Amino acid sequence: MAKIEGSELMQAKLDRLLAAAEDPVPSDALMARVMADADTVLAEQRIGAAERPRGWLRAAVEAIGGWPAMAGLATATVAGIWIGYVQPGNLGNLAEGVLTTGGSYDLGDLMPGYDSLLVEG
Repeated sequence: MAKIEGSELMQAKLDRLLAAAEDPVPSDALMARVMADADTVLAEQRIGAAERPRGWLRAAVEAIGGWPAMAGLATATVAGIWIGYVQPGNLGNLAEGVLTTGGSYDLGDLMPGYDSLLVEG
């Protein structure tokens, strides 16, 4: 029976401990120190940002639209270089056929007509 009474005593102590920890409310002095520290850190960040020199690269990137816009421009540049370097195979044949025949063409001759859509195969 002594073992049961000891466990009930431990349970009562645990219940009191948990009841005291249910609704922790920080003291006003602690909250005042936390807010004073936050204000100090915020003021230091503002001063540091104001003193930092702006370079020409940072100004140019911000004028374009930031780093996401720079990523899009870099992707388009790489794609353009790749397409220019590895041109499609039929492009050379088309250029030879149009430019080396010696004839003169009108704009209507180079544009497809409706009759070319009717041809099967």
